[in-house]
Amino acid sequence: MTTEEFLRQQDAKFRAIIEKNIPLQIAVRSIMALQSRRIFLEGKNTSGSLIGNYSTKPIYVSGSLSKKSNLPTFPLAGKYGETKFKNGTLHRSGYFGNYLAFKRVINRNKRIGTVDLFLTGTLHRHWANNDTVGKADARKINQHRYVVAISESDVKKIERYGNVFGLSLQERKLFFTVLQKEFNKATK
Repeated sequence: MTTEEFLRQQDAKFRAIIEKNIPLQIAVRSIMALQSRRIFLEGKNTSGSLIGNYSTKPIYVSGSLSKKSNLPTFPLAGKYGETKFKNGTLHRSGYFGNYLAFKRVINRNKRIGTVDLFLTGTLHRHWANNDTVGKADARKINQHRYVVAISESDVKKIERYGNVFGLSLQERKLFFTVLQKEFNKATK
């Protein structure tokens, strides 16, 4: 291979990076997958600590929640398990010893006993820009810029938990590692 051929080849590779920037796309997607697991499955914030703990106070949850949110049904009963009031009217809510007990009845929070920010999947879908749970896509502004953000209404839901959606130190390091590796692959 002549020097001129080599330079043409390298120029084509760099042009492809400038036009499509596949290394950045792969790095962004890789880190979003890690963030998704950290936040929604492990229930951890950016410092690696738990997002929070659920209240230990008893709660009543409306039965209409399962209809509105496609959640599994749960028993509509009072504190002592009765399904009807004294006047014969059926209960329209379910009693739970605490929020974690409710989430476990509907098959959530199986892995951890702390806040995991996943009840209906809506927050995850908003953050991940995808209707498929488990698939996260950053919003592509152009080939060199991606945005990951949640709506103002979602921010209000999670602001009490601190910095959850930022990048952890490990995620930042891994982002640059993946980016460098993919850049090197693209230029070889």
